[in-house]
Amino acid sequence: MLSMGLTLSLADIRRGLSRPALLVASLLLCYGLMPALAVAIASAARLSAGHRSGLVLLGLISGGQASNLCVHIAGGDVALSVAMTTASTVGAAVAIPALAARLLSASVGGVGGVGLAATTARLVLAPVAAGAVANAAAPRAMRAVRPLLPAVGIVATVVVILGATARTAGVVGPALAALAGPVAALHAGGFVAGWAVAKALAAVGAVGRGGGGRGTGVARTLAFESGFKSPALAYVLAIKHFGAEARLAPAVSILVLAPLAAVAAALMRRFGARTPFSPPDAATTAVERE
Repeated sequence: MLSMGLTLSLADIRRGLSRPALLVASLLLCYGLMPALAVAIASAARLSAGHRSGLVLLGLISGGQASNLCVHIAGGDVALSVAMTTASTVGAAVAIPALAARLLSASVGGVGGVGLAATTARLVLAPVAAGAVANAAAPRAMRAVRPLLPAVGIVATVVVILGATARTAGVVGPALAALAGPVAALHAGGFVAGWAVAKALAAVGAVGRGGGGRGTGVARTLAFESGFKSPALAYVLAIKHFGAEARLAPAVSILVLAPLAAVAAALMRRFGARTPFSPPDAATTAVERE
């Protein structure tokens, strides 16, 4: 989260506010559709209470900076991705405790809303704010290191989760059989939902030039912003507030999400205008003519 804050500027906020329809769509997908999808998948898979809590927690968590890197690899709209990630991160301190109390209290026997809100604020808002202040105070220095920050965020996520789960590999290993499918379905469902919403917005003219970006780039961006979740944040919250078993879905997520997102990003980049994530627009037509 600190690495994400170091990338933020007032220009990022202005870009986000200039595309309100896309920003709202991203937030509704993150904190509306994805939690509901997680509940549906957990019910369909008949997960245990602990596994269900972990999957639902993963579904209602905000995204991470790694989505910005994947959007860049896929040839999406990186500025829009940063704005969407910023919005979901800032909203996390309110949305996550509220959704957890609503969706998880029955599974874990009550959720401490105040404690969860405090933990979320400490893990999300504090480092993001610190990074943003540092970026504003030393913009030249931050510009020099900014290209490295997404990779730093990814490495930090891997270290946080794999470092912790390495000590409990005997528990995480057996959980793979029960959770790999549901976790993959959650992320893949988010990718598809983001693409579908972007395509629908493109059909009504909300994604074209007037909407601040190409339909192709926006579709790829919204797909990743929807399907990406922060397994590190979900893991820490699970351990602190939901019990040991709830941490397993976020731990499995880091193993599933990384290759899934990498393949999706590479395919979008490789096939360019012909990817199914690319609603046609004038820019795409020009590329095809070349």
